[in-house]
Amino acid sequence: MATQHTNSTRRHAALLSPAPVFALLVVLLALAYWPGLDQPGKVPRDVLLLVGTPLLLGLSLLRRQARPRKLFLTLLGVVLISGLAHVVFAGGPERLAVARDLARMVALSCVALAVTLSVGDRERFDGALEGAAAVALLVIGLPGLAQAWFGWDGLQQLQPPASTFVNRNVAAQSLVALIPLVMPAVFAGRTRWFRWTAALSGGVGLAYLVATRTRGAWLGALTGAALVTVLLVLHRRKLTVPRQFSFPLALMLGLCVAALFVPVTRGPDDTLPSVGERLGDLSQPFYGSGVIRRALLENSAVMAVEYPLGVGPGRFSVVYPLYHEARRTTPGFGAEHQAEHTHNDLLEYATEFGMPAALALALLLVGAVALACRGNTNGSPLDLYRNAARAAALSGILIHGLVSFPLHSPASAFLGFLLLGRCWARPERTCSPSGATRVLAILALATLPLALWIGAREIRGQSALHDARKAQASGDCAAALDLADETYDSAPWKRRDVGLAAMIQFECTSDAESSLVALERALALHPHRLELLLATGARRLKAHRAAEAEAAFLHAVAVHPRHARAWLGLAMSRLTRNDRAGAAEACDRALRIDPNLGPGRTFCIGNGLI
Repeated sequence: MATQHTNSTRRHAALLSPAPVFALLVVLLALAYWPGLDQPGKVPRDVLLLVGTPLLLGLSLLRRQARPRKLFLTLLGVVLISGLAHVVFAGGPERLAVARDLARMVALSCVALAVTLSVGDRERFDGALEGAAAVALLVIGLPGLAQAWFGWDGLQQLQPPASTFVNRNVAAQSLVALIPLVMPAVFAGRTRWFRWTAALSGGVGLAYLVATRTRGAWLGALTGAALVTVLLVLHRRKLTVPRQFSFPLALMLGLCVAALFVPVTRGPDDTLPSVGERLGDLSQPFYGSGVIRRALLENSAVMAVEYPLGVGPGRFSVVYPLYHEARRTTPGFGAEHQAEHTHNDLLEYATEFGMPAALALALLLVGAVALACRGNTNGSPLDLYRNAARAAALSGILIHGLVSFPLHSPASAFLGFLLLGRCWARPERTCSPSGATRVLAILALATLPLALWIGAREIRGQSALHDARKAQASGDCAAALDLADETYDSAPWKRRDVGLAAMIQFECTSDAESSLVALERALALHPHRLELLLATGARRLKAHRAAEAEAAFLHAVAVHPRHARAWLGLAMSRLTRNDRAGAAEACDRALRIDPNLGPGRTFCIGNGLI
């Protein structure tokens, strides 16, 4: 009878265990890297993150759990309270968008907290994570290598510029964390089948990481490997490879070596540099993309100093246009392309959440690596490998985050915070859930329908935007306008989608007043977005609102002082207001910036302004 009760309890515990849910989310997030999704699969990854979080937290709170460390909760609280303050004090039109961006950070924090509460299932959790890493590497790696080596187009692309192999840098962010996590299974897998699968997955992941030609990710992976080597030496362990492990390891290394020499393409006429050329570029850190990153870093640092408490969650891309020339001109900046990330995670969090929050986050991550290293005192070889793998994965994310944004991409950020919680957990102290904890669990699970509703609306809005762009391209403006309205109505908090829908309405609507409704609500969410300022100024001018048009063009030239079209718009609005001297000055600036500006020359000469 006692045996039956024990078995029933175990089955009940397995049912409530969050470990399979963690594993499933890792795999589903990896699926979002397949071509054909909104580049780089951000909408489905965001939705999975927001929907999965209440489920993970609720299940974790219902389990026997460890008490999270006070320092861990304090640091996490600093990050979230700083973000919440911005939601409270944000302007009305932006509050929804800022709250949505804060929700992503709350979700990530809850993932970390859920892991710390799930350590009663250490073996189940670590085993599920290794299995999920193995599957996820195959999901990401096989299509990635098919694209890189054979030019496979995959599914039909939904949004330009999501063309073949364009997601390589974002995919590398997850590869840096996934590859170390699968390695313990290669060395300590219980069955030959699992060891071979893990080795194949690790080999495919390594080959794809090499094929991405992402130097920052390579450095992150090498840093993790060096850390593992140091830990093994310090603990006086020789990494002996029994005969049964030698063949799968040889397969893994063979795939990696092949990737060093196989040419990589991302289009019919576009071949990426070889590994040797990419390594040679390291001697010129401010060459090519390094020039852009240097400008982003220096200008973002100015923003962080001027706003030490941050500009608000997710507002980096909204505010950066005012700083794109603060210290160094950002190459390629213009109406068609504006910076979305600073390519340095902690600096971007400093600009958005504030310096105290960025420092707290840095301490959380560095502390997690230190705790993983310290955990290697355990005598079990499997625990040694797993602790080393966690340290390697987190240190790789930290290093790659100096030149990229793994903590801002939902898939790699999920992995990072999952590992953060695992390292901070205290498996030696457990307690039964209290009544208050059960209430919190119910509240967490009660938010699941809300998360599903938000996710469904975001996906519907993304689908409507895709169809609107197709309708506009085919000349069916009536359908495009209806779909653009549906995009805004579905998810008005999605800044980027609202801006794109407004531009469709601008291009498809001849009536100035009607198009201004969409443009101005998009501009409220993106107050410094250059193409929105130019479009809004043009339509205000057409609607005989010359003073407001001048204000929009003045704002545009403040954002980008060397934009000829902005100066030309300013000249037109000033002439409409009978300010010929001001119009002549604006014409002079426009033509000095771009002497070949045809419409500008015609307008300025025709009106006797030059």
